[in-house]
Formats: sequence, C-alpha cells, structure tokens
Amino acid sequence: MLWVDDVRNTCSGGSSGRPRSNEPGAELDRSAAVMSPWLIFLAVQARTADCGWARQPVDDAIDEAIAAIDDFILANTPSHPMAHPMLEDLKRSASTGLPGSSTRQQYCEGPNNEFLQQIRSYGPDPIRKAVKVLLANAKPGRYPCP
Repeated sequence: MLWVDDVRNTCSGGSSGRPRSNEPGAELDRSAAVMSPWLIFLAVQARTADCGWARQPVDDAIDEAIAAIDDFILANTPSHPMAHPMLEDLKRSASTGLPGSSTRQQYCEGPNNEFLQQIRSYGPDPIRKAVKVLLANAKPGRYPCP
C-alpha cells in the first residue's frame, strides 16, 4: 500500500492522514476517507488520456479503482446524498480543473507528472489490493484533502 502512504503524505503535508473529527462542525461520513486517492486517480486518468501516455494494464486497474470509489461515494454520503449525474459533474470538474499550465506542453510536462507516473509504476495488482483495503477500512471523519 505504498501509494496510499504517498497520497496521505501529499495531501496532509506529511501528517498521518488521520481524521480530524474533533474540529467544530465536522460532518463525518465514510466517503471523505477516499476522496484524495479518488482525485489522484482521476488526475492520472486525465493525464494519461490528454497527454497520449501509452495505456498499460495499470490504467485498467485505475479505471476500476475510480469506478469502485464512485460506487463507494454514492453509497456513503448520507449527509449530502449524491446522485450519479452529480458525481459525474464532480469528476469532470476535478479532471478539467487540475492545477496546471496554460499550454498542452506545459500541462503534459508539468511538475506533477513524476508523481502521477509513480502511481502508474506500482502496477495493477498493488493498485487493486490497495483500493480494496482502502474501501474496507474507510472510517468516518474529516480528512486533510480535498
């Protein structure tokens, strides 16, 4: 689950990524636990398509991970029930709103590419296993990102 640690460190500035349920007004739901990896998978998926990176078996695993997390989000957002079209709009916004560059070349050679390629380098089986564990162990709470 190395990539999960990478995600937690990236999103939390190095903290453990533990829920911050002691903050005032915290709305706790299980979907919050999976949002950061989901957004990173969306970024990998978008960059792969937009920049013409050759698809590999890991990209199928990433597509599967996004679909599994989509289902998890739809099933675990009790405080703000989400319909499938709302989720698709959120995914589109996340993919097009990636921090980046003014030109395609800058976007495709941007500073995040190394991290996104590192996610792809783990291969399909570790991605599938990590997502399975992530979804099984997602705890209600507020998380440092998004």
